[in-house]
Amino acid sequence: MSHPLRTLVAILALLVCTHTVAAQGQFSPIKELHPGTFSVGANFGMTLYSGDIDHGAMFPDADHKWDLGVDLYAQAKLFTLGSFMTGSLLAYISYSPQKAMSSDYEFRTGVISVSGIGKIEFFNRVPLRPFVGGGFGVAFFKPNVTYMSPRIKDQIAQYQRDETMALIVPIMVGIHWTVTRNLDITYTFVKTLSLNDNLDGWVAKDNDNYQAISIGAIWYF
Repeated sequence: MSHPLRTLVAILALLVCTHTVAAQGQFSPIKELHPGTFSVGANFGMTLYSGDIDHGAMFPDADHKWDLGVDLYAQAKLFTLGSFMTGSLLAYISYSPQKAMSSDYEFRTGVISVSGIGKIEFFNRVPLRPFVGGGFGVAFFKPNVTYMSPRIKDQIAQYQRDETMALIVPIMVGIHWTVTRNLDITYTFVKTLSLNDNLDGWVAKDNDNYQAISIGAIWYF
């Protein structure tokens, strides 16, 4: 596990332990913690590319790096099923930088995506609430590529494309920790599947994708 990811995991663990102690007895189990309809949130964390410029036959010494990303979103509650489940719709905008390098090839790109995500949150009357979600969106990108060997320069014509937009499928899991009646801390993992293979500027066989782990806050109105 890389150093930035270890640091983020350590921060999450500390906040979880601290909040677990503080939240005992603070909230009533007989009513929903956040009865309002609308909320807004932001996440900050680390994002990691997966794709052609990875460990494999074409780039055996490739290495991909975690980088800092951010998400902004608005959430509208759609339904509540007693104390068990709350369903919401999220309008999500994300900045997810991607990079990887090898002795032959290096790329960097900043992926900006807009998504609609359906989210199911469980146990809406307690401070610790897991959630899952998924949806569809579109990503915009423009890979900045550096070729560092004659071998790649000779082959690039058959692998290079001009696409700068992709459909995406984000899938998320996470946890809400309630701090006040209006504020939650969130811990989120998102896997984003891209329906395009040109995020890294190299179109070969399988579509590129990326993942992110983040910490954030959501404010309820």
